[in-house]
Amino acid sequence: KPNQELIHYCLENPPYELGWKEKVVLDFEGNPTTSTERVFETNQCKVTNHQVNVQFLLQLQLEWQRFVTLVKQSQELKNVSYHKLYDILKQHQHEVNEIRAEKIARVANPLALVAQQQPVYHPQTHPTH
Repeated sequence: KPNQELIHYCLENPPYELGWKEKVVLDFEGNPTTSTERVFETNQCKVTNHQVNVQFLLQLQLEWQRFVTLVKQSQELKNVSYHKLYDILKQHQHEVNEIRAEKIARVANPLALVAQQQPVYHPQTHPTH
């Protein structure tokens, strides 16, 4: 892929830093609440920075595993040779030819085609007892 080097560079040198920043948050009255701790106090939450970071990292780990799996699968597909795929198809060509020949033989002979049909029951043509 043309962006492979860019993706690799971004993974090695992320454009972000993981950290905790104080943000100005407007509460329900429109008053600025300047510290995260005050927001937690207002909502009566007891969440520590450590708990938040651990939760974030656990979620990040699952996403990272999924991403790495997708990248590995795409790399495996890229490395598969067309010659190998062609050889695999050639190995099964004989079976495909046999199945096609059976289908043609069934349809080509009209008597065989009629013999394979099941009798259709028509209640109007049968006498009632």
